Amino acid sequence: MFYSRFIVLTFIVFYFSCNTIAQIENSWRTISSAIEDNFLSINFSDSLNGWVLGTKVILHSTDGGETWIKQRSIDSASYRKVFFLNHKIGFTYQGKGLMQTSDGGINWNLQNEELQNCYIGGMSFINDSTGWLISNSLYGDSFNEIVMKTNNAGQSWDTLFSRINIVKFYDLQFLDSLTGYIISSDGHDNFAPIYVHKSSNGGKSWNNISWFGGSHAFYLSTQNKDTLWAGGFGFAKSFDGGINWDPYFVIESEDSIFYGQPRFYDILQCDSKCGYAIIVTTKGPNQTKFRLYYTEDSGSNWNKIEIPSDIYPISVCNSGKYLFIAGLNGKLATNKPTSVSINDNLPEYSFTLYQNFPNPFNPNTTIKYLIPQVETRHSARGGSSLQNVTLKVYDVLGREVATLVNEEKPVGTYEIDFTGNNLPSGIYFYQLKAGESVETRKMILLK
Repeated sequence: MFYSRFIVLTFIVFYFSCNTIAQIENSWRTISSAIEDNFLSINFSDSLNGWVLGTKVILHSTDGGETWIKQRSIDSASYRKVFFLNHKIGFTYQGKGLMQTSDGGINWNLQNEELQNCYIGGMSFINDSTGWLISNSLYGDSFNEIVMKTNNAGQSWDTLFSRINIVKFYDLQFLDSLTGYIISSDGHDNFAPIYVHKSSNGGKSWNNISWFGGSHAFYLSTQNKDTLWAGGFGFAKSFDGGINWDPYFVIESEDSIFYGQPRFYDILQCDSKCGYAIIVTTKGPNQTKFRLYYTEDSGSNWNKIEIPSDIYPISVCNSGKYLFIAGLNGKLATNKPTSVSINDNLPEYSFTLYQNFPNPFNPNTTIKYLIPQVETRHSARGGSSLQNVTLKVYDVLGREVATLVNEEKPVGTYEIDFTGNNLPSGIYFYQLKAGESVETRKMILLK
């Protein structure tokens, strides 16, 4: 049956309060997708743009999850996870091969021929450009384990680490440009030991720092250098950077007697103490239950959240303020109130000018910037007032060489292309102004 297959899932998440979600846990509602499919993964890049991966299709929402449209058909035998860095760049993986889109999911391209016959276990990004992935392929009775890195948002991947081993890489997480963790196992049974590996040089080498048993983990989640969570057939946690682990696999009294361990199909960690999980328990034939739980004490106790009875959740994510779950039979659900307006979904982030990409460049590069909500006499706190925005490029002598933006813009994230065809090689500065906010960054034109 479908639920007997464990789906490995990892997430880059927005921070939000578990207490806020817990206070409205009973206000869940079902959202119709009008698609007959089994959903495998759901992910939001921001509070408006979300994607759902099914066994047959990819769906896209641009209004905070209220309406979903079919974006394209897909073969789920190869892809079981969808993840977006931003509203344009996304990936599908966890199966054979890796697909990437750079236009919000309209077109998808197969990345790196070396990965076509490999199982992509986990992926972790620390910013919009830099990320790592792990892959495994059979090599006789062993596995060829590979760690790869991208510095250009997945356009290309370079192999950092490769070895033949009897264990299989399952998931990885990077905290910064140097520090990363991997969990692995030989995978023979649900009680096989889990090995924890750490890299302190950006993934070039890995040291086995510990192992634990009693909880066969398939995913890894971390919020800081000390706190790590691992889940699969059971749950384990570490508070000392992965050296010592505390396995835990009793959910609640009514499920304390069951066949096998509870299976953590997905986890959404908010901080070192709070998080959510899709947990599946089986007490006997035809008694399998798919449910959503939350913890406020780092997984020592998991409390059930009441969700609509017609959804069998597989994946959980957040869209900024609210939770979304996707499950079997084309079902979606959220605790987002129906009264939320589109302005309430708009990002409330700070004024930001991002580093151009690529950099150095020749001759084209893209500049991304974010205009936040502001409180003015013409708008309430939640409004999306217009601001006069300018984006200009200067040379090293301070002379203006280009005006890219000079107009009023509402709150939102924007991208604009800059071409240096008529400029000599050298260092240039681009400056963003919006209201009283000003930010400047450096870029290099290298011909």
